[in-house]
Amino acid sequence: MGNGKKLLLTVLMISSLLLVSRGDCTASYQEYGKLGITLKESEYPHDPIPHQFDNSVLLDYNLQINEGNLIGCFKLSANYSQNQDGLFFSLAKGYVTYQNEFLSFELGKNRVLNGVGYAWNPADIMNPKKSPLYRDEEKRSDEGVFFTSLSYYGFLNSLAYEVRGIMLPAADRRQSKGVLSTKLAWQSLETLFLVGFQKDEQPVYAGTGRFSCTELPFTLYGEFRNYEMKTDWKYLLGIQYNPSFTVFGGNIQAQLEYFRNENSYRHDVVDYYAYYPGETPVLGELYENYAYVGLTYYSLGLITSCGVIKNLDQDGSGMINYLLTYPLNNESTISLGGYLPFGRDVDEFPYFIDRNYEIYLTLSIAFGD
Repeated sequence: MGNGKKLLLTVLMISSLLLVSRGDCTASYQEYGKLGITLKESEYPHDPIPHQFDNSVLLDYNLQINEGNLIGCFKLSANYSQNQDGLFFSLAKGYVTYQNEFLSFELGKNRVLNGVGYAWNPADIMNPKKSPLYRDEEKRSDEGVFFTSLSYYGFLNSLAYEVRGIMLPAADRRQSKGVLSTKLAWQSLETLFLVGFQKDEQPVYAGTGRFSCTELPFTLYGEFRNYEMKTDWKYLLGIQYNPSFTVFGGNIQAQLEYFRNENSYRHDVVDYYAYYPGETPVLGELYENYAYVGLTYYSLGLITSCGVIKNLDQDGSGMINYLLTYPLNNESTISLGGYLPFGRDVDEFPYFIDRNYEIYLTLSIAFGD
């Protein structure tokens, strides 16, 4: 089944649920959305017109329906882009969930098992890759995948567990994926183990772990992924610091992550497309060793955030991204953000980003519940 048919099927499924629920006064609804107007400017180093603008208008509409054990949710987006000179519609999410005391069944489109890392998620073997360029989560990626899943969960003394089977269909059956996951939680420790299956491919093993220190303001976390019978390890180690003291009347949060890719690219980036024609590189995962440092400051509604991703190998390039968000009132916020790659023109981040910088200003207006 093609993606267009899947989209239509999901919309019909959600619409049917809405119509059925409206005949029952016990159903509850939550409708909300956001209108975003963005002014964006970029500088291209090798373009005859270096300074270019791509202003856009984005409208998101969300609907959630709750009726007993049944939950329906979808997110519809309409986006106008100045550069593409067109209006585009997309269904970022659209799914129904039936759950009882020990079982849960889901069908539709959503992000599934995201991982625990910020800059990297090697254990995320299902969702579209998040963009490392932005600090705004909505700009990083909110697009889901079509899936069907069945979960069994419960408690064993103080241990919470969930066993979940997930199927990701594809138009080409050979591209369909199956994933079996086991989630365990005990006090401040959470773990997740996954095994992924795909025809003509070796099984892939992945996992995450997260531990919150009760005596200290630290959270430790990590992820890994590897294919059976291959040396294709990718793993992440991270620490998050949430101090209890205030700085100038505000709170801070700091993160440090280390990412390693043992099946790394061994050549200069300018030769990448000669070795992998038609393939898009995953920015920030090309070579072996990377680090990320992030700092966020919260004060009276103002959120100031900055992050640095850097290659620790000989390439040495990296990127700085930033975001300032200020609430104008209860419904609207204004944000200033962007990114700045650094390094030589022939290094990973400047070469594949191919911009000296990007900066944008967004006015967001929320509506609904």
